[in-house]
Formats: sequence, C-alpha cells, structure tokens
Amino acid sequence: MPDTPVALRRPLPPAGAAVAAVVLTVFTWHISSLVAQAGLDPSWQVALHLAQIRGVPFGPDFVWTYGPLGFLAYPLAVGGGGTLAPAVAFVFLTQTTLGYVLVYRAGVAFGAPLAIVMTYAVLLLPFMPADFVSLLVAALALWALAEPAGPVSRLLPLGGGVLVGIALLVKTNTGMAALIVLLVACAATGARRLAVAVGTVVVVFLALWVALGNAIADIPEWSRLSVSLVTGYSAAMQREQSALGPDYAFAAVVAVALALATWAGTVHRPRRLRVAVSVVVFGYAFAAFKESFVRHDTTHAPAFFAAACVLLLCVGARGRALAAVAVGVLVAVLAGGRAGELPVTPTASPGRALAHIRDAADPGRWSALAADSRADQRRSYQLPRAAVALLRGHTVHVDPWEAALVSAYRLPWRPLPVPQTYSAYTSTLDERNAAFLASRDAPQRILREDTPEQVNGRDRPLEAPATYRGILCNYRQLLVTGRWQVLARGSRCTRPRLLGTIAVAPGKPVAVPEGEPDDLVVAKVKFHDSLLNRLRGLVYKPEEAVVSLGGGPFTPVAADVVRDGIVVHVPGNLGYDPRFGGAIDWRSVAAGGLRGDVTVTFEAYRVLGAGPPPAGERPRPVLPRYRLEHVAGRDRIVTPDGRTLPVAPGGGFVDYGYVRRRSLVLQGWAADVVAGAPARTILVFADGALLFAGPPNVPRPDVAAALRKPGLRGAGYSLLVPVADVRDADARRDVRIFSLVGGRALEVEYPLSYGWRRR
Repeated sequence: MPDTPVALRRPLPPAGAAVAAVVLTVFTWHISSLVAQAGLDPSWQVALHLAQIRGVPFGPDFVWTYGPLGFLAYPLAVGGGGTLAPAVAFVFLTQTTLGYVLVYRAGVAFGAPLAIVMTYAVLLLPFMPADFVSLLVAALALWALAEPAGPVSRLLPLGGGVLVGIALLVKTNTGMAALIVLLVACAATGARRLAVAVGTVVVVFLALWVALGNAIADIPEWSRLSVSLVTGYSAAMQREQSALGPDYAFAAVVAVALALATWAGTVHRPRRLRVAVSVVVFGYAFAAFKESFVRHDTTHAPAFFAAACVLLLCVGARGRALAAVAVGVLVAVLAGGRAGELPVTPTASPGRALAHIRDAADPGRWSALAADSRADQRRSYQLPRAAVALLRGHTVHVDPWEAALVSAYRLPWRPLPVPQTYSAYTSTLDERNAAFLASRDAPQRILREDTPEQVNGRDRPLEAPATYRGILCNYRQLLVTGRWQVLARGSRCTRPRLLGTIAVAPGKPVAVPEGEPDDLVVAKVKFHDSLLNRLRGLVYKPEEAVVSLGGGPFTPVAADVVRDGIVVHVPGNLGYDPRFGGAIDWRSVAAGGLRGDVTVTFEAYRVLGAGPPPAGERPRPVLPRYRLEHVAGRDRIVTPDGRTLPVAPGGGFVDYGYVRRRSLVLQGWAADVVAGAPARTILVFADGALLFAGPPNVPRPDVAAALRKPGLRGAGYSLLVPVADVRDADARRDVRIFSLVGGRALEVEYPLSYGWRRR
C-alpha cells in the first residue's frame, strides 16, 4: 500500500493497542448466555464443568476432545458456579491478547486506523473460544519469526511454552497444532530456545495436570485415548451441510492470498526463517482446514477463515503483497460470516460482556445463575419423580449424551470414559467404554433417553456397538416412563461363542444365523480398507463405510468401530422395553462403501434370566374361518361368510415383533389410515394359517396425535401368538398382519427390523 499517507500507516503504541484490544473484545463478545442448557452440545460443555467440580479425573476413566481445562472455553454456571469466574476471565484475557497482537501487527503493515477496523471485522467472526490460545501461539510465532532479534522472539520459548501447556489441556487437536507451531518457530531461532520451549511445555502441562486432580500415571492412557479421538474423527464425523459448497472456492482464494503473503514476507530472509514461516502458516492453516471442512457445517466452517485472518495479519507481508493480505482478509471475513451464525452485534455485545464480567466477579450471582441453569434444564428434561427416586443415592451415567441432567437434578455422576456415545467412534474408545461397564467402577444406574435425534444419521447400536452391548449385558431394566429408561447393574451375559464367519463382496447381504432362544447375537463387520483411503483420511476425508440392516438403506458408519459387533438380535428374556432395544431383530447385514471385501463374524452371548412375562392378548381356542389366498399374483382374504376382500396397503403398522417366553409378541396399531378409522378385526397369519383374530386392545393416543386423526386413538394392539406356530423347524414362518375395516382388507406396514416377514 505505497500510496497510503505515512501518518496513517503508523501502528498504535503498545498501550494504545492494549486499550483498543480491550474495547474490541467488549464490542465483539461471543458469549450469549452464562445459563447452561439441555441438549447434545450443551451437555458435553456442562460435562467439562462437572468433571472439574465433581473431581472426575481425566485419563483412562474420562477422555474428551477437550482436556481438563476445556471448561474454560465455555463460561457456564454449573453446580455452585465455581468454574464460572475462571472461564469468563479466560475467554476475556485470551480474546483480548489475541486482539492486541492483531491490532499491533496489522498496524505495522496497514497503520492504526485500518488495523483496528480489520481486527474488529476478524473478531466478529464466530470463533470457538477454545481456539483463542492456539491462534495466539501461531500469531506470536509469526511475530517472533518476523523479528528474530526482537523481544517477542526472546520471550517466545517461555511465554509460548506456557500457552501451549495450557492449550494442550484446553483442546487436544488445536493444542497439538500450537505445539508444532511453537517448536518450529523456536527451532528456527536456535537450539537453546527450542530446549527452553520444550521444557516449559512439559513443566506447565504436568503442573496443571496434577493441580487439576489428575494422576501423572494416567497421562499415557489419556494420550492414547486422545490420539484415538483425534485420528478417528475424519472417518466417523465427516459431514457436508447443504448450501456451504461455495466455501471451497472462498478457501482457495484465501489459500492463494496466504501463499502470496508468505512469499512476500520471507523472500529476502534467510532460508531457515522462510521454511519456518511457511511451516507455521500452512501447517496451522491445514489443521484449521481439517477442523472446518471435515465436519463442514455452520458450527465448524468459520474456524478456517478465522485462522486464515490471524495468519494473514501476522505473517509480515510487505509492499504490493499487502493487497493480497487485504483481499484475503476481506474474503475470509465474508466467507466466515456467511458460513456461520454471527454471535455478536455492535449494540448488544458491550452490555452483555459487561454484565457477564459483573456476574463472574460476584460470587453471590454464581449460585443464582446455577439455579437458573438447573431450572431451565429440568423444564426441558421433565424427568418423572419415579425415575428420580430410583436414581437418588446411586452413581449415574446418562445415555446417550444428556450429562447436563446430572447437574439439573443434583445426582451423583459416574460417566463412561467417553461420556457421549456417538464419540466412542473407534474400537479403542468403544472397547474402553465396554470394559468400564463390566468393571467394579461402572455406574450403579444408567438413565437412557429415547430421543429421535441422531448424529450423522446413525441409530444407537451403530454408534458404539461394544458400549451398547455392554449396557445390555451388564444392566437390567427397573423402569420405563415416557422417554426415559432406568437401568440397574446386574450381569446378564455369558462368554460369546462363534456362530460363523462369512467373507463377502461389498454391498452383498449376509443372513443373520439363528442362535438359541436366549441368545444376544452380534455381527462383527471388518472392512478391508486400502492404504490410499487411509492416507486420504489423514489429509481430508476418507471414503465412508456403510452398513445396511434388514435390507434397509445404507447408513454411514465408522469402519473401525463396527468390528466391535453390531447388535442384530436381542432375546425377549433380556426384559428391555422395545423402544430401548428389547426388540432388535435384524435378519440380514450388508456392508460396503469401501473397495475391499468385507468379513462378517457372528457371535452369540447367552442372556441369563427369564425376564418379565409377555403382556398382550392371546388367541382364542377356536378361531373364525378366515383364509388368506394368493390368486393370480394378488392376495385376498376370504371371510367366514364367504366374502372375498382384495388386500390393499395402508392398514397401520407393526412396531415390534419379538419372542418372550414362548410367545411372539406383536405390538402396533391397525386402522384404515386414509379414513382414520380403527380396525374392526385384526388378523394374524403365519404362512397362510390364521393364528389370531380379534379387535384392537390398546389405546394409541400418540398415533392419533401424530396423524391428527382422533379416531385412531383406539387402534392399538398387543398380541401374543405361540412361538411354536411361527417356526418350522429352525426357519421362521412368514407372519403377516391385516386390518379389516369397513368391508376392506388392509395390510399393515412392517419396519425393516421386523424379522418375521419374508421379503
């Protein structure tokens, strides 16, 4: 920018830059509320606070993407609110310090007025507060490399080492990026500085680790599990949210600007400094790219553009390359703002920031805010009193993710090592959870929620199959009420035995073998992945593995975790409500998505105990003479009085079909869906033989409400037919259900998990 007046290109003095940074932090305050909420993401944020408040040590018994200091990145009033003040202080100080570096470094190139405007635009972006520390390390490293004889370079090994030690304990992946950046920058300016940096990181990390109540002996296992979390992320959590496709074009423009700025800022400098700057810029940019574009959604997408802005303003470009910096920052700000939801507004942010600082500084407010958090959460959870009574006085884990409930109802907490099931997406993590469930340290109670929300479209059994099996085999059902199930410890399963192993081509279905009546059957799916695809996963996203159960659609899965054994059949004597896994009965498994062959190994665990008796209406001793006939390619039902009723679809639904105590239990609803009229008679046939005839016998207000047809309230059924009548030797018969309504015969719809229908 050679034409800019010299007076306007002067940077602010350090004191002025500090004042500007404080003001910019207040006007770009990202935290919207200090009140903790219920939900998937709010719950793991609450869990980070609970781990600190309740003294849950990190290591083999607790691991997450965030470390023991992760709670600092999410200021929330949890428990007594004791973690609130340090979290607010952390976010304020790290954002302000980053703002100071940006104002000062941008001022060197563009002058104070433009530097303040550019920094304001950058800090407006929806940053994740957990990234502030690692971004600060990258900014200081570039500053030190631009002025290798300056004070920042001399202080970087010590100050940067402190920041990296903190960053590693805040968020694992960005902490590792910050560590690499620091080591590269210090190595470029001398071996002594590198040694000081390494020593400082180690000392700070160990001191904080122990001060936070963790054992040094647990660091190796925590590191192993953390590495598994980081390396398994691309395969398990990749996503492309619609409407964000242009981000790739914006990222390409920003990458070109970074390249030009890096070249211009280092072209006349020693080779070792050029290499170091290039590694810092493109190494950190790559880490940010992975964070943004592996799980490419409005939450993660802005991370790359925010990081690129910091790198551009701190790389130290000169001359005409400043135009590339300006263009790169402009594109990154526009792209980051477009991709994410801007959490700040110029008018509301200052008042909110000052209010949060006052709240954090007043211990009297902590308890009030924590009480507000619990009240909001209880309104969301609506946990019945009977469930609360069964949980009181016992250690509790909440499945699949609502750890905030523990805080809401002030329950003793003993989470699984990976506290949210969907994140146990590698065999290492999944088996660690399963081993914990079988150990003496396992929670005494598990509260499970029947939630329709899914992560990446995966059903619960596909998320962490060993964990799921561990729950089924080590816990018995105490209560089901509404959307909640309460479980108590009680070992149920024997050692597994092999049912068979089959190697098949990708996508080809494999029939699930029949075990014994009390067998829980799992399918261990092993993909033979290529080296090229694994390398692709390190750089960007690998090809996704997919699994189909019962001939249904293929669902993306983490290839590594499904080798732990997908639960494909649950016996009735387990005693679980069907909504919570008591009616799993898949008859086939298919796996594909990757180019190699697939090996499926079936194992059976015998479930001990008889389980509760089946509930439902049994067939009468003498049945009316209905006949199911197949004539000229079409089905029809002949009534006792000789009428012929052609079979049509639209007769309702069978929710579950499962065997319990020598009976096949059939539950669902039967009606003329279009007319909104319940069935007059329900017929059940097995290979054409009538097994049951009778009216609906269970109220279904949920169906009436969902379809907005009040007449369907009386359309439910719970039927029991002898299991001997639905088996022919070892084979299952074709069990079909029909509704007779207004002179019409309508067949119900069968879910893919219904294992008694030939397809």
